[in-house]
Amino acid sequence: MPEELVHAVLAAHLHVEDEAFSSTSCVSPFPGRGAGAQCLRVCKTWARIGAPLFYHTVVLHSSDMAVAVASAFNRNSGYGAFTRRLRVETQYGCCLKQITRFMTNVDEFVFSLAIWTDTQTTGLRHTLTLLNPRRVTLTMAPLRRLMNHNHNEVVSCFCQQITRWSRLVCQWMN
Repeated sequence: MPEELVHAVLAAHLHVEDEAFSSTSCVSPFPGRGAGAQCLRVCKTWARIGAPLFYHTVVLHSSDMAVAVASAFNRNSGYGAFTRRLRVETQYGCCLKQITRFMTNVDEFVFSLAIWTDTQTTGLRHTLTLLNPRRVTLTMAPLRRLMNHNHNEVVSCFCQQITRWSRLVCQWMN
């Protein structure tokens, strides 16, 4: 099969719609996105063509997904440079820190401020210091659930970093 055709097939299969990526719904629009990785295992050619498409949009919706992405980036640090859109649906502590150090080109960043008292926020705060996105989308929980030390730390870090993000042109909150 010609590489152009493989690219077209993979691009259609791995594409993530803007509406789903930027969703501020409390329910994840990505319950099983990991299936796209199966396409990269067909053969070396598909992996070479598909990796930039697969890592263009990284959605971390489970700890298993975060571990898998961290492992892939540790094996091939170039994969992180393909990432233009990052969605973090919950906090992943050290994994998030390992993942985002490879992501040098993130344009769009979606994350949640629904942070509970037992949540590890080190990775998210580190991520906020590394990125320089063009667009940020925040999701939140009801305010009465958000008043805790970890939430306040992340909000404080976010407020500090937002002034440093020179490329930021669009910010959304639900």
